[in-house]
Amino acid sequence: MSVKGFGFKSLPLARYGEVPSILGLVGDVRGIDISGEMLAAARRFEEREPLGVRYEVGDLAELRPRERRFDIATGVQLLNYAVVLAQNPDYGMDDPALSEYGFRCESTGEEAETGPRVRITALLDPPVSFVWRCCAAGPDEGAHGELTGFSHRRFRSVTEFGLMHGHRPRTPETERSRRWFMNKALLAGGVAAMATMTGCSSSSSGTASSGSSAAPGGMPSGGPGGGGGGMGPGVSQTKYADVVGVTTDGEVVEDLYAIHSTDVSTDALVKAAQAFLDGLSTKERTSCTFDIDADEWTAWSNVDGYDRKGVRMGDLTEKQRALGYALLGRALSADGLARTRGIMKLNAFLGDSNGGNQKTLTEGHYFFTFMGTPSTTKPWGFQYEGHHVAINYFVLGDQVVMTPTFMGSEPTTATYKGEKITLFRPETKAGLAMVRSLTSAQRAKAVSSQSNGNEDMKAGAGQDNLKLAYEGVPGSGLGSAQREKLLDLVRVYVGYLDEGHAEVKMSEVEEHLDDTYFYWMGETEDDSAFYYRVHSPVVLIEYDAQAPLFYKGDTASTSPSSSASSDGGGMGMGGGTPSQEHIHTIVRTPNGGDYGVDLLKLHLANDH
Repeated sequence: MSVKGFGFKSLPLARYGEVPSILGLVGDVRGIDISGEMLAAARRFEEREPLGVRYEVGDLAELRPRERRFDIATGVQLLNYAVVLAQNPDYGMDDPALSEYGFRCESTGEEAETGPRVRITALLDPPVSFVWRCCAAGPDEGAHGELTGFSHRRFRSVTEFGLMHGHRPRTPETERSRRWFMNKALLAGGVAAMATMTGCSSSSSGTASSGSSAAPGGMPSGGPGGGGGGMGPGVSQTKYADVVGVTTDGEVVEDLYAIHSTDVSTDALVKAAQAFLDGLSTKERTSCTFDIDADEWTAWSNVDGYDRKGVRMGDLTEKQRALGYALLGRALSADGLARTRGIMKLNAFLGDSNGGNQKTLTEGHYFFTFMGTPSTTKPWGFQYEGHHVAINYFVLGDQVVMTPTFMGSEPTTATYKGEKITLFRPETKAGLAMVRSLTSAQRAKAVSSQSNGNEDMKAGAGQDNLKLAYEGVPGSGLGSAQREKLLDLVRVYVGYLDEGHAEVKMSEVEEHLDDTYFYWMGETEDDSAFYYRVHSPVVLIEYDAQAPLFYKGDTASTSPSSSASSDGGGMGMGGGTPSQEHIHTIVRTPNGGDYGVDLLKLHLANDH
């Protein structure tokens, strides 16, 4: 680490993109935060105006040993956001507590003309308390407060407490949950500094001021530390009862799906699911079972820090985990199971490359939930999700729907515990084979004149009612060999479903091949970072190569026990350039097919 400027070495712990950039003018700076989304925003500052600031994911409470000493460590405005809820005129004392983040917020019982008095206690040893008087204001004026009775024993200065921007009143429907707390805190104080304390990176309201822009279509980036409960920046959940499905114009194409026999037995799948549930304790089973039409179906995200329900694989016994993998083995093909396990392992690799100590970046931070009761005749399903994996699996008799299914990874190639893992090569090669087969005239339709960006995915988490018009070249405009390549491309993704049901799905895809569109953004070299989409009435596939947010460089030598270094594999700035080392994919069933919604409606309508 070279010292530059005045030799001023600093370890900023907050307000990335502002304070680190300023300090970068005079010294060697390392920015650390628990939120991947906020670090991505900071890296965009660095990309625009390079100052040599390096960023990495880390928990302020569990910093890994540094490779050298720093002159100072700065945590700007952390205390500001400890009182952010007291500033908010909406906040009630019965709302979620701050104790998880090292603060206690309690009413003094006193009401001033401008608002209630609140005592904020920093849970130090000994504790430090001060009284905050909330000063409510109109939505255009913001809100502020005044400190009284503040002890300076532990904090040398409190220079700014911020304003609340774009305030919206809370509605009765708003969830009283940790997720709700995160969103309110973002509204009150802004994303950047809030994330330093809580690891929060999302706001479903869309009113918070943030240095990190939401991905197109509301897709979370999936970077480490990407959530203190939220689904992703700008993303909000669609309630199950409100799911219409992905459409081209808001109008569902009717009569695409029907209840019928596939002649592919689900008996072994049902037994595997029941065996897993039977192996759980009563408490564990209660925590992971929901009604067949529960909102839990749509409450998934690929963000690592998302606040998930269900049973966590890392909390189960070895025998229970084996039953969980046995269930996945019945639901998925051999390739599908290997892909899922590979993503989990590279998630742990990513955590280990950053020094470990992050529960969300481990093999065990993946969750099972069940909707309905496993049955060969009645509807049921399960969800398996965590960082870069979200599998939604609906079963009705011998029919199966495995969408939405999100799979991704960063990095996509690494050696973990002696095992060389390479992911998404089939998806990459099949996409390139398809685009390279096109004639010049076909390419003019299929390949966008716009280059691909960092996050082009449209149909990610929270996009259950996405309106997405067809783009590209249709199957009706392809030759027979090209049509086969298009089917081969779709088969890569559908092939992660168990073999029998994958063939059933491919038959469905072939029926609509004329109306299946292929669309491409980006270059077409072997190592190019690109985006492509396959879209028909019955299938939507997206492949999106994104900028590596946290992993950099040599992936060949980093072992699970090694910490990241600045000149080998490990956490890094990413540089803002998309590459094949960070890939997101999604598969959906448009027009009401996701989560088996249309099949369930038909089942209930016919009193099955």
